[in-house]
Amino acid sequence: MNWKVIGASFKQAEMRKRILGVLGILLIYRILAHIPVPLADPQTLKQVLTNLFSSDSTPQLLSF
Repeated sequence: MNWKVIGASFKQAEMRKRILGVLGILLIYRILAHIPVPLADPQTLKQVLTNLFSSDSTPQLLSF
């Protein structure tokens, strides 16, 4: 990894804004990934998704 290139990219205002924006979105995603969804049982959800994708109902899922 070339640290000079990374340092030069942070000197440009637009690149710094874009990089920090992406890192901010990743940080928010990581924080929200740890918040449990209310009224959702993980085992039941796993079973429903497994049945949905392993059965013949996949074409129904893909058709709008």
